[in-house]
Amino acid sequence: MDNPHRIVFRALAFTTLASLVLYGLGAISQVPPTGLDGFIPGSLEAAPPPASLLARLSPVLVLVYAFSFLPVVVLFTVAKFRTQPFGIILGSCLVVTSLLIEIINALPLTAHLVAHPRPTGVAPEVVLFMMQTDAVRFLALDVAGFTLAYVGLAVFAVVLFREHRRLARLIVASTLLFAANVPFLWVQPWMAVLLMVASIFAFAAIPVLLAGIAIRELSERMDSTPGRQPASGGVPA
Repeated sequence: MDNPHRIVFRALAFTTLASLVLYGLGAISQVPPTGLDGFIPGSLEAAPPPASLLARLSPVLVLVYAFSFLPVVVLFTVAKFRTQPFGIILGSCLVVTSLLIEIINALPLTAHLVAHPRPTGVAPEVVLFMMQTDAVRFLALDVAGFTLAYVGLAVFAVVLFREHRRLARLIVASTLLFAANVPFLWVQPWMAVLLMVASIFAFAAIPVLLAGIAIRELSERMDSTPGRQPASGGVPA
């Protein structure tokens, strides 16, 4: 793979990492909800504004994550297709679908940040109903999005465990940390937030590993092609 291409995909991978780290830092500043009902406001006063700028910008960070991670997943799929075609295609389809869901979910929230719509002449109960409806829609898409991402990456971990154990172990660690946060939503919300953020931080390193593996293997494959200029420079093979 030519140097400019490597730079672009590495930049995308590190952009994904940065957006996830910033998203996790923003999540720490938020007051954690208690139980699943805590995600849906029961009154207008029960829906406080974001506690920090990072929390406020979380939809933008999700968009950056999804748009930058998508090409990395496609590149990884191309690079590893010959190794385990069925598993790689299944895992990549799940991850790509999750990223598209996250884009669809985050776009209206990002537009809301830009437009700042304010209800005028609307009864408070109607405003509350609209907020609850938006919260349910957001949760449905968000849960579907990250669940598909974790399942898709778990498929990668299974089919590539012998060949890329560090990647597989990182995926397993991130998945277990996220699964561990769910019971704490009812008993200790702050612990749930910490576990979720730890899972996000572990997840953030995965795109960098995926890009590194894909770039290395595609570069080796292209260097071995007769008559092609090596990716690292020098005389043709």
